[in-house]
Amino acid sequence: MTSIRLLEKIEKLLDCGVHNLNLVTPSHYADRLPDTIRTLRDTITWQRRPVPVIWNSSAYETVESLRPLADVVNVYLADMKFHDPELAAGLASAPDYPTVAYTAIREMLRQQPRPVFDEGGLILRGLVIRHLILPGQTGDSFQVMEELAQFIPAGTPLSLMKQYRPQPGGHCAKETEMNRRLFADEYRQVIDFAKGLGFTHILGE
Repeated sequence: MTSIRLLEKIEKLLDCGVHNLNLVTPSHYADRLPDTIRTLRDTITWQRRPVPVIWNSSAYETVESLRPLADVVNVYLADMKFHDPELAAGLASAPDYPTVAYTAIREMLRQQPRPVFDEGGLILRGLVIRHLILPGQTGDSFQVMEELAQFIPAGTPLSLMKQYRPQPGGHCAKETEMNRRLFADEYRQVIDFAKGLGFTHILGE
């Protein structure tokens, strides 16, 4: 899709009344999306009804790719998947994921240091961090929470997710305990752990 065609699609969405522009897994277009968004902001459609631009990503991206987004992205919706490099290697073939993602999240926080909400509770600016809790891996979730607590403000929205679903044929020989759904007590343990660290805005309870 060309930039012009993309702009046309976005304008139609705005006319339909959407309350944000959610760019899902956009990192491989980080070199061109800033110019596209700047062009969008010059349109009558946008000026009549601007909405927050959300960068919805895995956080597996470089600081250099994020810096040009500072004046075009309002909300960073970022995953923090793993803390353990071995777990990241086994499940995502990316042993450097933790280092890269923590560094990226620090840059996102630098650009959007505090959340801002409208009167209806919808986020307008800020950083939201998601973490999918995996069966048998609550220890890694605890480490993710501990690391984030070192530099993320306590009021940062933290989305702790429990919707992991094992897939037929997706057996992972190294992580056999992951061939099941998450137990309710595992989820509760991570929620309680995050609260104990001082996080005050936990989504998904």
